[in-house]
Amino acid sequence: MMKLLRKHQATLIRFDGDGYWDEATEDWVKGGTTSSPLVCNVQPQFSQGIEQKKLPEGIRQKDVREIRTTTELLESSEKDGINADVITFQGIDYEVFEVREWLAGCKLSHYEATVIRKDKLDAIS
Repeated sequence: MMKLLRKHQATLIRFDGDGYWDEATEDWVKGGTTSSPLVCNVQPQFSQGIEQKKLPEGIRQKDVREIRTTTELLESSEKDGINADVITFQGIDYEVFEVREWLAGCKLSHYEATVIRKDKLDAIS
């Protein structure tokens, strides 16, 4: 199982949380970022069904990937002021949409995340 979690190479982009409201454009400007390598397993599509209902309107199955990794990933939280992590895989940016933590013991503990192509999310917002 652990070998499967380390199948692909991607880049993790994490926002530092410092940002500000630009009154001229009426948009939130994200703060700085840090980039680091991410060893993970990327599934080409997620299974349909109940998960499909959670996706934002206008997002199709082909725009979504499932990522499994031992690195903790962050989804956005307006309440806590956290910006979602961005994963760059094969030249495409994916925003972390939902994270599930699997605590199965030391060797099998990992995170499973649903990620959505960032350009598709930006187009619907």
